[in-house]
This record gives sequence, C-alpha cells and structure tokens, in this order.
Amino acid sequence: YGGFNSAVFVGGETGKKFPAAAFNNINADALKYEMNVIAKDLVEINLRTLSNDVEKITAVFPAKKIELEKVKTFLGFDYYSAIVSPAKPEPFQFELKDGNKTLFYPKKKLILDLRIPKVPPEWAKGAIWYQIMLDRFYDGEMLNNPKQTLPFGWDFSRTHPSEKGAFYEFVWNRYFGGDIQGLIKKLDYLKDLGIEAIYLTPVFEAKSYHGYDTSDYRHIDDIYGFPTDYKKLNETEDSKTWKWTETDKLFLEFLKKAHQLGMKVIVDGVFNHSGENFWAFNDLKEKNEKSLYKDWFVVTDWDTFKKHSNQGRGYNGWAGFGGLPEFRENENGLVEPVKKHIFDITKRWMDPNNYGDPSDGIDGWRLDVPECVKINFWKDWVRHVRSINPDAYIVGELWVESPQWINKDVFDAQMNYPLTRLLTKFFIDKGLKPSELDKKLKELLSTYPMQNNLVQMNLLDSHDTDRAASQIYNPHREYDKRNRLNPNDGGDYNKNYINTKPTEKVYELSKQIAILQFMFVGAPCIWYGNEVGMWGSDDPFNRKPMLWREIKSDEKGAVVDEQLLSHYKKIISLRKTYPVLRTGIFKTLLVDDEKSVYAFLREKGDDFAIVVINNSDKPQEVELEVPDCNSLTDVLNSEKYKVKENKILLKLKPNWSAILVKS
Repeated sequence: YGGFNSAVFVGGETGKKFPAAAFNNINADALKYEMNVIAKDLVEINLRTLSNDVEKITAVFPAKKIELEKVKTFLGFDYYSAIVSPAKPEPFQFELKDGNKTLFYPKKKLILDLRIPKVPPEWAKGAIWYQIMLDRFYDGEMLNNPKQTLPFGWDFSRTHPSEKGAFYEFVWNRYFGGDIQGLIKKLDYLKDLGIEAIYLTPVFEAKSYHGYDTSDYRHIDDIYGFPTDYKKLNETEDSKTWKWTETDKLFLEFLKKAHQLGMKVIVDGVFNHSGENFWAFNDLKEKNEKSLYKDWFVVTDWDTFKKHSNQGRGYNGWAGFGGLPEFRENENGLVEPVKKHIFDITKRWMDPNNYGDPSDGIDGWRLDVPECVKINFWKDWVRHVRSINPDAYIVGELWVESPQWINKDVFDAQMNYPLTRLLTKFFIDKGLKPSELDKKLKELLSTYPMQNNLVQMNLLDSHDTDRAASQIYNPHREYDKRNRLNPNDGGDYNKNYINTKPTEKVYELSKQIAILQFMFVGAPCIWYGNEVGMWGSDDPFNRKPMLWREIKSDEKGAVVDEQLLSHYKKIISLRKTYPVLRTGIFKTLLVDDEKSVYAFLREKGDDFAIVVINNSDKPQEVELEVPDCNSLTDVLNSEKYKVKENKILLKLKPNWSAILVKS
C-alpha cells in the first residue's frame, strides 16, 4: 500500500552457518559451481563465494586461463561468471586467491559438458518479436465487424455519434474491426519490417475486444473471421466432441501462411481465470449446486451467487474483478477437471491435426498472470507442452526478476520489464550513470542462465503500459505508474500527463532507446505501431488502431513516421546481418560517467560487434579499446575507423549511438 515492507529470504543454504569473510582465508563450504551450455561453442561457467571472501578467480584450462568477473552480490554471496568457447570437452579447475591464500576448486577437475539443452528453443534465441492486439491491427473483412464498429481512422479521443454516456463508460466496449483476414493481408508488411515471431494477445472467444475474459478456449472469436452459432456445435468438456468452426480454420490458415514466411506465432494463454460468460460458468449460474462444473470455481456464498452472480458477486474473481471468475486451485494448482481442460486446449492449438506433428499449430504461449497459479501446475503444464512440441517457446507475464519461474523446469523467458525499467531510468529520466546501468545490466543477466537471457522478451512497452513515445514525453514517472487518464482511477494518475503527439526530439530519443533494445542480449519485441510513431497514455489510449499509410487518421498529427519506420528496418536488418548481435555474449568495453558514454561488446568466437551509446545531449569524443583488428566500420552511421594499437578515437553525436564491426 505504498509504504515500506520487509521480507525474509528463506532457502538455499539454511543448514549451514558461514562466518564473516576473513583476509587470507577462503571459505570452501560456501563455494557453489554451475555450468550452462549456451550453444555448441559457448559455455557459461559460474562460481558462488562468500561475499567479499575472494580477490580473484581464474578458470585454469590445460592451455589457457580465463578470469571470472564478479557479476552480483546477493544475500551474503558473491557470484562470478565467465563465458568460454571450448573446441572440445576440457578439464579445468577454479583458482581462487585471497591475499597469500590460494585454493584450487574442486579437488577433482571439472569437465565441460558441451551437450546443448533442448530448451529454450534455438529459434527463439535473439528472435525479433511483434505484439499485436487483433481488433486494433487491420480490418480485412468488414462483414464480420460487430455492431457499431468504429472507422479505423477515428480519432480515439473523440466520442462517435453512435456512443452514449461518459467517455470512460463506453470506451472499453469499442471495436475497430481488426481480424484474421487483415492480419493475413499485412503479413507482407511484417516480413518487410523483419519480424520473425508474432505474439497475439487473446484471440479466443470472449465478450470484450481485448479477450482477457475468455468465454471459450476451444474457438477463435468469430469477430475475427466468420459468424458462428456456438450452441449448434453441441460440445462438452470432452475434447472428442470439439469441432472446428470456419473462423478456427481461418486461424489455422493464418498459421500456415505465417510459417511459410518464416514467422513463428504464439498466443496469450489466460488460464488463471475465465470471463463471466465462460461456458462452464454459465452452466454454474444456471444450475448452481447441481452444475457439473461447480468445482471449477470458488463460490463464496450460494445465496448471493444465485441472486447476484450476473453482477459479479458471490464468487472469487481475479484481483477482485467480478467479471473474471478464478478457477479453483488446490495445493498443486488448478484442480483436476480444470487442469485436464487446459491441457486439452493446449494440445488442440499446438497440434490441431492431432497427428503428432506440431508444425500446423501455434509455436508457444505467452502466459497471463502466471504467478496467480501455483508453480507445480506450470511445471506439469510445461512438460505437457514439451511433449507436444519440444521447440515451443513459453514466456510469462512476470514484472520483476523471477529466477524460480525461468529455468529448464518452468518458463523460457519473461516479458522483460526489469530491463525496460533500466532503459527508462537511463535514457528518459537520466537517473542512472553509465556505471550504474552497467552494474544493473550485469546483475540482471546474472539472474538467469545465458541461454534464457538470449530468449528474454525485451520490450519498451505493451498493452499494459503507456506507449514508449509518451513515456519519453512524460519523464520522471515510475515505470507504468501515473500514466492513466481515467479520472475513475482516483489520485493524481493523470496529473500533467501530455497525451498529444510527441515532439521530434522525443522520436529522436526513441530511436536511441530502440538501438540498445535491439543490440542487447535477448529477443526484442515491438508493440504494434511503435515503429510508425504511435503514442498514447496507458489503457485505453495505448491500444488505438494501427496507423497505416492507406487509412487517413482523424487524430491530429497521426500519420506514419517514415523516418522512424526506416530506422526500425535498419536496426532489424543490422541484427540479422550480424548474427553476433543475436547470440553473442555481452562484455563491457567502456564506462564514462563524466561524458555519459557507455560501450559494450557482443562477441562470439572471433566475431564481434561494438555498441557505443552517448547518453549526453552534447557531442562526445572517446578513445575506445577494441579487439585486435585493422579497421572498424560504424554500420549505423556509415563511417570507417582505422585501428591503431587496438584503439580508435570515436566522435559521437548527442544522444546517439555507433555500432562497430570489423571492416
């Protein structure tokens, strides 16, 4: 509730007591080793020590030594890491030094295991994502539009003649007609942009345009395809009774066309709760205690439920929302009948033909509020997903660092809001020095195995935040706070928030931020429309219809920003041209707090790329020490540099970057 809270961390080494670190002494009991294979030629080695207990750690191989870097301190321990490129399995030991004390650990030499883990999937490492809310993307077929669908170019802040009442009463019920036909028509646009993977917010049958109040996981909502009389399907919870509607078939055709263009597709899985019109919940409202599905939900008061269930009362709803009834849980997560239904739904969309060949289905899932369901359920569900498609990608909506949720047993990645907050503080608020940013980036990377870092969904914004351009236009606000204009939210959420088209200076800074987003470790994700300059405060203005050249918008200044679009195409092209920017390891090259310049290296074997960032509003000149080579080309700005004694003199424009590769 906005105050100070404390937490006690319990777990790990609770059975051991470690004395304070002492000079010339190394506590061997505190040492803990971990190895992660990133790729066939990259291995991450990690060693934990007691905090402040060691001065230097070196990995000693038969023909070389590699010094480990301290990447973080947490709960009384220091964590050291290095990434090596072995040609074959090699024996090695750690050499630890503290004053005059030297310790080799472990006594028996370790052997690098070069077997690549099956997860996360290779295709997701460094993939370029594009997030779409289908109703707001493109109207390809007007015949399926709901009644009173607004014109796609309508000024979102204005009241349409068909709308009655206050703005924040009807705005949540707006439809703009985006559909699967439109998505198929715009696949060429996404391909030209360079997109490799699509994340669709909920597409299953639902009462709302956004779909987070699911009515039926078995079918794609007919507003995205063809009108459907669901009652005539005569389906039950038994998957053998499930049928394919024309809209379902159209969605599968979309998957086929996307796959032919080399794009993967994942959809939103909202499995913690349903909508109030969910078919099983409707049965419960009709039959009450006699319903076959009474154990699927939590009725808190039957008398209230019988009288007021249509008003969202008498049962548990997610976050207190009556329109989102939560599924019942036990100590292992969702109760068995609900679990079975979700497992059947998972199989249906991942292997539609049920031939054991998942190539015709979706390629993974984004999971809504997964922490609201006990982790044991997710572990079982992940095993189920992997049994259908070992190359499926699973990303959770997790807003903070969550190592217990991102590992080989649970999810591949999170929507990387922790990274987003760092970029906001550094670029927008100027609240972090380069040295502070570097420290926090390393801490973030050290939270997960490197193979998971490579698939982290790195985003600047989403359907749950204000648009990136508006964030820049409204600095010095805690990320995703005080960014909504709805007066019903209370407080000062909308105080001084500017919700008009940002200035040219804002868009120039947005280009700079996108450079780091796309050049950093992970899989960058674009919230539809950011590449053409869309802006808006948090929900609902962050979900305006997509800007298209062929559709004139009534909103002042709302046109496709061709320069920004070209910039996105360029940085995406660079990322594809130089694979090291996709899967290379991360190393710091320069931290200059005085000049506000930061440089890092992406490296893989003999290949490397250097990213240099000037976060100052003044031109800067820096001397940069670089790997051995004769010359470098700044592929972002088309400039060449000669290397002398492994150094170059680099001139940087204000608030701009350079991306250097071997000439």
